[in-house]
Amino acid sequence: MSNEDVHCAKALSDFFAELRKKGFRSFASEEATKQGIILRVLQKLGWDPFNTEEVEPEHGAGTRRVDYALILGNGPAAFLGAKRSGEELTENHQKQILDYAFEEGIKLALLTNGSTWEFYLPLLSGNWQQRKVLAVDLEHQAPEEAAERMVRLLSKNAIVSGDAEKYALDLHKSRQRQEKIEEALPEAWKRLIERPDDMLVDLLAEETESICGFKPDGQQVKDFLGQVAQPPAPPRVATEQPVPIRRRRRSPRIPRTPTELVGTKPSQVSFLGKEYPVTAWFEALETVVQELVKRHPRDYEGHLLAMVGSKRPYISRRGSELRKPRRIAGSGLYLESNLSAQAVHPLILNLLEKFGYEPKVFKVTYQ
Repeated sequence: MSNEDVHCAKALSDFFAELRKKGFRSFASEEATKQGIILRVLQKLGWDPFNTEEVEPEHGAGTRRVDYALILGNGPAAFLGAKRSGEELTENHQKQILDYAFEEGIKLALLTNGSTWEFYLPLLSGNWQQRKVLAVDLEHQAPEEAAERMVRLLSKNAIVSGDAEKYALDLHKSRQRQEKIEEALPEAWKRLIERPDDMLVDLLAEETESICGFKPDGQQVKDFLGQVAQPPAPPRVATEQPVPIRRRRRSPRIPRTPTELVGTKPSQVSFLGKEYPVTAWFEALETVVQELVKRHPRDYEGHLLAMVGSKRPYISRRGSELRKPRRIAGSGLYLESNLSAQAVHPLILNLLEKFGYEPKVFKVTYQ
């Protein structure tokens, strides 16, 4: 980055840190989010929010309107859709901004609720998920990292020079490459162990000898690899239960009225006798999921992948299927991180039921 961009990123990073201390929920309305966060971010990125010929509010896109258009020369260079702080960025919001941008031939579109900023390349082929480039999360990402990404994608200098579009395309290609690798690796491993060559057989035989002092013959190794290549048995609940359950009974799915959790912030999770500090509802879910993966290494995948919402999964092998994917440590799965308290709480209780635990093994402290 140039010296100017470095200075811009520093100012933006300081602002993001200030927002995190203040709390994004203090911006209670869409207008407050626009004035207190979005326009200030654009200003720090080199745009003049007071010049409607540069940052145009309520820009007409056909018969519809976009919250903001960033104008260069004689026309818009980017469309920005704005939502209230804390409001979930839904699939309808994402499709809407992409449709507007595509119809007008706009190369860059973004959607934000102040804390999450989603960037898209509208003119690419594919559905909205495939055209998504990046999501910047100001609540959970390091302010310096978030600022650097925002400068490279949205600063006036980057868009004027065309560097923003190049960077976005590079990110998109990198994401596609990563997804293809993740899809291909299991099949490559399957082929390798189904048809092992002599090098793999020798390597495994020598490693076995180094452990136990006895070297298996080639056929023994091939037989073992053949067993490994067989599809896993259907998921089952592990027999080892830290909390004994005398009989199955259906407990209330949500012990508290979900609406009572709106606007709350968790500070600690207690699970199976251990306590974990958390700062967001998503972290409460992530903590429980990671512990379940550790405790049930053989059968966690089937239970976790069964967690599917009305429109999309909460957990997936492919990060592209989720709005804000987060890799689950110790597994090849991704967890949706764009979830509210009302979504997280029942999900945790649902997971406990699937794994055979009573709800009482989980407690969360919030304010």
